[in-house]
Amino acid sequence: MEGYGPNDTDVLGFLAKVSRLTVEQARELVRLRAQQDPGALERAGWAAERAALMSSRTDALEGARDAIRAWRRFRTGTPWFGRAIRVYWRRPPKGHYEAMADALPGLLDAISAIVVRDILDPGAFAVLHDPWLGAQTIPASPRG
Repeated sequence: MEGYGPNDTDVLGFLAKVSRLTVEQARELVRLRAQQDPGALERAGWAAERAALMSSRTDALEGARDAIRAWRRFRTGTPWFGRAIRVYWRRPPKGHYEAMADALPGLLDAISAIVVRDILDPGAFAVLHDPWLGAQTIPASPRG
């Protein structure tokens, strides 16, 4: 299967939103994720892994996670933007690197849930994805 699997459009939409993530949204994501029960996060993460394995989507899951990891790598690199499978990243403003890096676990949780959203238990999906949704209540960057 090409791209990010059957939920390719949703994954690309998520990545587009991540490309406009503000430092305030990143901080809110970190705050909301910290409120989650660590055991529930771990179980939900394993559920996403199992769902990907059982549906032959491990490549899609790792590709999506790699796109998020590329976003983090480019936060301090010299390129103004980096490419990760059909998505272009900009470096965050200077001084915001730490906040953006702290958001990485929450972003990985959310993208993992999206890749397998059609087969993941709704409770596990909510645990992984809800912090991202909550962070979206803060306005995104107008730059597209």
